Amino acid sequence: MTFIAVSIIAVLFLTFIYASIRILREYERGVVFTLGRYTGTKGPGLFLLVPFVQQMVRVDLRVVVDEVPPQDVISRDNVSVNTNIAITPKIEMATSHEHSAPTSISIWESLRRDRSNAITNCWT
Repeated sequence: MTFIAVSIIAVLFLTFIYASIRILREYERGVVFTLGRYTGTKGPGLFLLVPFVQQMVRVDLRVVVDEVPPQDVISRDNVSVNTNIAITPKIEMATSHEHSAPTSISIWESLRRDRSNAITNCWT
């Protein structure tokens, strides 16, 4: 083989290896899908995936706090109450992250609104 053919094969091989290596930090988990189906969960560290066949979704296990602005509420007996809310979703199972974890802004907004209404309705 010529030098050009060997260099093209070497570049393709290095690209394949680069595309298959994944590194997860201590606070992350990887949900692995093979051809679109769930096949397992990977923990922190270094591991290999088969490019174009397997894909991974990173799930962050850290607790995220979202503050809601304080609201003034008047209770039934005409007492002014100031409510403070902090939303702290937590992912307990990384395998079911798509169904249980709030990931988009619209879900955050609906959580904020629902929690705020629950506190308001509790005091009135």
